[in-house]
Amino acid sequence: RAAAASTAVLPFARLGSHSIVTRPLANSLPHSWAVCGHRCCAAAASSSALAASDVSPLAAWQVSEEEISRRDAMLADNKAIFEKQKAKEVSLGGPLDRKLYVASLRSKDGLERAAKLVILDSSGHKFMTLSENDFEEIVKLMPKIKAEIIKYRKKLS
Repeated sequence: RAAAASTAVLPFARLGSHSIVTRPLANSLPHSWAVCGHRCCAAAASSSALAASDVSPLAAWQVSEEEISRRDAMLADNKAIFEKQKAKEVSLGGPLDRKLYVASLRSKDGLERAAKLVILDSSGHKFMTLSENDFEEIVKLMPKIKAEIIKYRKKLS
């Protein structure tokens, strides 16, 4: 009977939502949460009135001030690096008014950075990014690209 009671499904409402939580999961929730999850029940279920009245039930999951400061500083550093790279943009001139610059962008997995050539459209929005390998392939294909442009120009005249 005790084994059956420990895995029994009991309704738990968390922050006003109606969800079903199994008993083992309910035992892993913070002790300040009561069966219904509301503050009135949390105060009754808590072993100390101080914990229920002064601390939010979500306090266990909050991030420390040092961590927030570290993340804010990292964001500010990344923004400064971006602004420095963008300040070095070069205009391609001509009627299209395209600009480009080299940026250090994150890889798909987000763990590494890679240098990429960023091409902006005339309104300043990112149009295309090219990795070093992409750029090398375009350079290899340049004679063919030029030939296609010449063919297109001849068709226009």
